[in-house]
Amino acid sequence: MSGPDGRAQKIAGAETVGNGSYVAARVGAIIPKADDLDGFDTGFAFEGVIGRRIIPNVALEASVGYFAIGASASAGGTSASMDISAFNMAATIKLIAPVDKVDLYVLAGAGAYFISSKVEASGYYSGSASDDDTSLGVTLGGGLAARLSPRVSLGAEAKYLIGDTTLFGISGSYNSILLGGMLNLHF
Repeated sequence: MSGPDGRAQKIAGAETVGNGSYVAARVGAIIPKADDLDGFDTGFAFEGVIGRRIIPNVALEASVGYFAIGASASAGGTSASMDISAFNMAATIKLIAPVDKVDLYVLAGAGAYFISSKVEASGYYSGSASDDDTSLGVTLGGGLAARLSPRVSLGAEAKYLIGDTTLFGISGSYNSILLGGMLNLHF
């Protein structure tokens, strides 16, 4: 936007540092929500991000992440456990509403999820097996980031992950909620 004198005007609250680029680390939990993941415990999730505000209210991000969940059961003298983990690479667009020193945002993203699973049994029946798959995952969510200084912000984010995979010949969903805290460094 330009003012009456033809010079660009700032949008209130949309201060950016340097060229609007940033890196972020997000650490939190993955909460399985798909019926196919009944019995799986809440797991750990991590994501590293590089992003750039292309205009004051829109940012694009590229990220790499990892999550892991597990389940266990016992019956008939046998104990079994199943672990599922995924490494992902994703692209995300964020629509940002700056309010004072806080950025509120909604996001949508998609990426490749490289999923691995391992099943182990011990007791009357013993053994192990593993399988892997690659699938497309989509995320929708939102969050907030509070600017502590021109170069540092802290925030929280919630995303709903939607995706399907086939492991051990069985197709299923890995829909889950990702909750995390984040540290952003702006440059």
